[in-house]
Parts: sequence; structure tokens; C-alpha cells
Amino acid sequence: KLYLNKDSSKLMIQLKRHLIVYSFEQKRIIQQRTLQKTPTSIYFKYPDDMIGIAYNDNTVELMKLQEFYKVLYKYTQLATPSSP
Repeated sequence: KLYLNKDSSKLMIQLKRHLIVYSFEQKRIIQQRTLQKTPTSIYFKYPDDMIGIAYNDNTVELMKLQEFYKVLYKYTQLATPSSP
């Protein structure tokens, strides 16, 4: 799957659990990450490169592209937001 962020000129490519981010401004791959689980949905549209990843178990993780390996917030179906 492809996710284009027009505001920041970046393209996220999802290959099952692997995410690759390409920058059109830098003309190169700037980030890569392999997730623990395969996401059901990804949101990547904000100018500040915030990423939302949803999973089948109703968990949603929010992170910034600059800190791609650090989950800022994790939401579950019945719980309030938490910081890992």
C-alpha cells in the first residue's frame, strides 16, 4: 500500500509489516521500520509527519516520523490514552 503525504512531500510504502518512507525533497529513503503486527490501517497526512497505525485488535499507535521507533500514544478499545 502507498500513503502520500502531500504536505511534507513524503511517500510511505507498506509491505505487510515493513514500512518504508521516501522523501521527494531529499530524493531518498529516510526511514524504515518493521512492525510487530500487520496494520489494518495507516494514517499519514499531517504536515508535522504524525503517523497513526491501527491494528486488528482495536489498538491505535501514534508516532512522529522523526522518532519512528518511539510510540508517543497508544490507544486500546476500552482504555484511555497512555504513553508507553
